Amino acid sequence: MQGHIVVCLDKFRGSATAAEASRWLADGLRAAGTGREIVAVPIADGGEGTVDALIATGYQPRTVEVTGPLGSPVTATFAVRGDRAVVELAQASGLHLAPGDGPSALTASTYGTGQLIARALDLGCRDIVLAVGGSATTDGGAGLLQALGARIGTAGGTETGPGGAALAEAVRIDLTGLDPRLRDTRFTLACDVDNPLLGPRGAAAVFGPQKGAGPAEVRQLEAGLRQFADLVTRLTGVDHTERPGTGAAGGTGYGALAVLGARHAAGTDFLLTELGLDRVLPGAALAIVGEGSLDAQSLRGKAPVGAAALATAAGVPVVAVAGQVAADPTELAAHGIEDSYSLLARAGDLGTAMSETPRLLRETGEEIGRRLGTVPVLDLGFARLDLGREERQGLPEVVYAPGKTAEQICGIVTGLLAHNTGPVLATRVPPEVAETVLGAVGGGSYDAEARLLVWRAPERTDFTVTVVAAGTSDRPVAAEAYAVARAVGLNATAIHDVGVAGLDRILQVRKELEAADAVIVVAGMEGALASVVGGLVRGPVVAVPTSTGYGASLEGVTALLAMHASCAAGVTVVNIDSGFGAAMAVHRIAQARIAQGRRDLP
Repeated sequence: MQGHIVVCLDKFRGSATAAEASRWLADGLRAAGTGREIVAVPIADGGEGTVDALIATGYQPRTVEVTGPLGSPVTATFAVRGDRAVVELAQASGLHLAPGDGPSALTASTYGTGQLIARALDLGCRDIVLAVGGSATTDGGAGLLQALGARIGTAGGTETGPGGAALAEAVRIDLTGLDPRLRDTRFTLACDVDNPLLGPRGAAAVFGPQKGAGPAEVRQLEAGLRQFADLVTRLTGVDHTERPGTGAAGGTGYGALAVLGARHAAGTDFLLTELGLDRVLPGAALAIVGEGSLDAQSLRGKAPVGAAALATAAGVPVVAVAGQVAADPTELAAHGIEDSYSLLARAGDLGTAMSETPRLLRETGEEIGRRLGTVPVLDLGFARLDLGREERQGLPEVVYAPGKTAEQICGIVTGLLAHNTGPVLATRVPPEVAETVLGAVGGGSYDAEARLLVWRAPERTDFTVTVVAAGTSDRPVAAEAYAVARAVGLNATAIHDVGVAGLDRILQVRKELEAADAVIVVAGMEGALASVVGGLVRGPVVAVPTSTGYGASLEGVTALLAMHASCAAGVTVVNIDSGFGAAMAVHRIAQARIAQGRRDLP
């Protein structure tokens, strides 16, 4: 597949499953007439909806009646493929099956989840994945173990009651009655929670309040979990309470890890791989991720952000669609999400967004499809050119020459010139390669010091940038910054050899620095020039650490860290030796200022 669109949405809680949401958005994309193949991969992170997502990608459903978290019968489904079963705790013991108040928090049990495991064993499954998000329980997995044959007794000789609070009365635990098939079964605990079982970061303290437990109930649950863990530790001889993940799903992670011998896997990563997302991303033109609410919690490793990370690693651009988008655009961009679409913003009110989700997702899909239709990709076989970058960012794609032959550079430049109107740049081009390229593609120019090829350099704006180099050894990087800045239309000047070893030199050019709309500082060694300039001028300062320096400079790492730690607030730092990156950062600043019709600071 090449140039296809991958739709990977999690559930929109209360209005659409992951499969439904992905299907409705895909319908809209097709209606836009993109002519591209649409690949829908509903996703999940181990919580509610995991089994549905797996069934949509080829797992077989198995539905049974089990005991719900509060003792009433519930219908639950697990997913099977070969000898692997995925058991979703939320199906049998989920928070949506309990009222979420104090009493239910104390008595909610994972017994029904254990029954699901038993049914999977009956089917011959010996590779069982426990997806444990969205639980109503805080019983340490005791109910799950009891359903599989464990006996947990009180001083009076009776079995403990359901739930975490009752575990405080336990005085003995007997695992001899556990289903013998468990010995031949591999268990995987799939969750992103790394909390321990007990203490201020434990299951009761952190997650109990989410299930309706007040301070008094949290103390009761903590006491029950502690007593249960003490019994297990005495029996097994190993204290597992501090292991990451034992606090997951109200301590169900503890029962799985300490008694069933499960291995702990990051839920999002494990399930996205199990769903096959990594196999359909290569060559895609776009990946669309999303869920009901894209917020700060999403950024802490939930499925859409995990999917965005996979797509970004595969070189695929990412946009997000959500019921509501509460995360800051800059935070989304840091996770590879370039743009976002909100159903709430489209609908105008929450009620409409919830009740008309199918229509809103289809309309959003059509909008994305239309926009993608104006952003074609030119496949050259050895490279896929993003021809829409000029429209999005104001400049066509820039060619990075290392690793490419002269013939490949010629092909890329020719394609960019044919499909864009702005300047075309190729960076880090060796002189002999530049000569070949210019001989084949006319109209360009070459700056040997900057190693930069340029076609169609624009007229310069009145936005001024001064490139300041600390020493003459920094000059090649400064030359790249200066040449790129001019090539994209900035009014650039250069000042060399004004490093902090001779402070009078920088003070002599202070007026020129203050007059510039932005300053690029290029420095190696200890990188102190960035802080000095940052303390002198009012405008933006972009710092470039260079690999210039002796042993302790660590090939630019020392300067990089020093610039990041600058006491001059607001200094922007780019990668080591990246004069190109600095010039492009200033270009973005200039675009924003010019678009606003102003060059002064707010």
